[in-house]
Amino acid sequence: CSDCITEGGKATCTMNCGPAEQRVLCMTCGDVKPAKEGFAPQQLKKKRPKCRACTGGSGAKMGAQAAGGHASKAENARALELRSWERAGIISELREQVRFELIPRQTIGTRLVEHACSYVADFVYLDAGHVRHVEDVKGHTTDVYRIKKKLMLWVHGIEVEEVRAERRKRG
Repeated sequence: CSDCITEGGKATCTMNCGPAEQRVLCMTCGDVKPAKEGFAPQQLKKKRPKCRACTGGSGAKMGAQAAGGHASKAENARALELRSWERAGIISELREQVRFELIPRQTIGTRLVEHACSYVADFVYLDAGHVRHVEDVKGHTTDVYRIKKKLMLWVHGIEVEEVRAERRKRG
């Protein structure tokens, strides 16, 4: 029920709807799920569980297992393409998931006030002319992405290149 909560790995139910120890709170969507739906209460101690509905049914970020370990099938396809270009000598120094700090962490004395703000590029590589390219594979853009893209240009002088995911036509 919606009145079940978990704290410190133990579930409690305020409505007596059943054995509360068999329910856990999904840390992504906030729904209370039965333990048999992909995670058990003891997992709360090690990692924050995510229910299958929040992870595309695979238990990994956006179905990453089905996408070759990448966040999407489009990103996986781009990675395969760039790797073949690197083997052919068209590009060099291919790196994936490269972190760029946009705003450093903020402290007052020794107290942390704000964590650092970073942008993680999907791919960074050098072309044949030794020009650095920073790419992000996008199905759709978010407001946060738009802001971080502008900060990348302002802070680092790097223009992020968007690679659009091809949309499948439904027949």
